[in-house]
Amino acid sequence: MSTSRLEHPGSLDECRDAIAILDKLEDVTFGTPATPDTIERAEAALGVSLPPSLKYFAADAGTVSIAGKEILGLTGEEFSTTLAVNIVGATLLERARGLPDRSVVIHNPGDGTRYVIDLDAGGIVRVWTPRSGERGDERHPHFGRFLLELASDAEGDEKETRFKERRREQLERLNRGDK
Repeated sequence: MSTSRLEHPGSLDECRDAIAILDKLEDVTFGTPATPDTIERAEAALGVSLPPSLKYFAADAGTVSIAGKEILGLTGEEFSTTLAVNIVGATLLERARGLPDRSVVIHNPGDGTRYVIDLDAGGIVRVWTPRSGERGDERHPHFGRFLLELASDAEGDEKETRFKERRREQLERLNRGDK
């Protein structure tokens, strides 16, 4: 199995912080955490060692949906190698379309691009486009930062929504003459 350059030292901490934020939000759904055996089998199927932060994410959260944005991981004791519903299936499907062997798909935003962890570059998260076959631009220095930024954005969106709802309720009470 191919090993990667060491992951950024802050990635695991930021991954933990992100999961803690997401755990408090309403529009977030976690999958079933992956077992250690599932993670080992996924690494064997992909032929790479996954970064510690992605292993932690899979073992703690499985996968996560944040306001409809699906972040791929692994769930429970099984994974698909033919459907893009987890990191193994999505990565193997994209490798057939030119994804470098040392990249792992973590997110499909639905716009024709894929967010991938580039294991040859120390675990940075890139945007890869299947049609171009190019490695793509770096978007995040590591998986932990990718997840933390998504979590922080979702937290901010949820706070803004609650503020607007409270403001709307206040205006309705004022219009009715309530205090």
